[in-house]
Amino acid sequence: MKRNYLSASALKAFAKSPNHYLDYVQRKFEPSPAMQLGTLIHCMTLEPNEVGKRYAIAPQVDKRTKAGKETWLAFEQENQDKEVIKRDFYEQAWSCVQNVLDNPIFARVRFESHHVEEELNGELFGFPFTARIDLETEGFVYDLKTCQDASPEGFQRAAHNLDYHLQATIYRLMTGKPFRWIAVETSSPCNVMVYNQSEEAFERTKVRLEKLVKQFVDWDGTPMGYSNEVQTIDLPRWA
Repeated sequence: MKRNYLSASALKAFAKSPNHYLDYVQRKFEPSPAMQLGTLIHCMTLEPNEVGKRYAIAPQVDKRTKAGKETWLAFEQENQDKEVIKRDFYEQAWSCVQNVLDNPIFARVRFESHHVEEELNGELFGFPFTARIDLETEGFVYDLKTCQDASPEGFQRAAHNLDYHLQATIYRLMTGKPFRWIAVETSSPCNVMVYNQSEEAFERTKVRLEKLVKQFVDWDGTPMGYSNEVQTIDLPRWA
């Protein structure tokens, strides 16, 4: 089903192939543990009041015993509408969140932010777009990203491989403000870094964004993979 609007996530899926887009809109995928951890960290950092409403920490009980079964049954009944997580999963997330909260740049941004989890609607290149922005101040738009490697080299690679620049460019065009990532590692020592999107990356991605929007508008919604033709591949540029 082809929607009559786009988001950064939907367009990123379409950029892979129309079939990826169709899977995205039909939710034909299961979130990976890394995605689940990122969502939890995001909630704990930006919407702490929502954590208790969305998540429940599983009690450590032996469900083979009568007492354990009773405790688990009572827990399930009390938390039917919540996502159940393990204690160590929560503690892993909390280690990341603590480092983000202790970061002086984030502390200032959080204080200055006048919008958290802001929903935007508008048009880009004549087509409707929707977006949900993590943080916005008078001068910048910010997005919190979890990653394995927050070092400049590591995050640059992740931003390219995971198409973060496409999202950044969409948000920049919709708000008219420069874009920054707040990157936090999901394993110890859970380092935190803040990165700007360069102007060159923005300009190059804007050209690509316009082409993708046109391709999406011209696409008739028919399922389509990568190509029906035989392709030739070479060694990667870094080999």
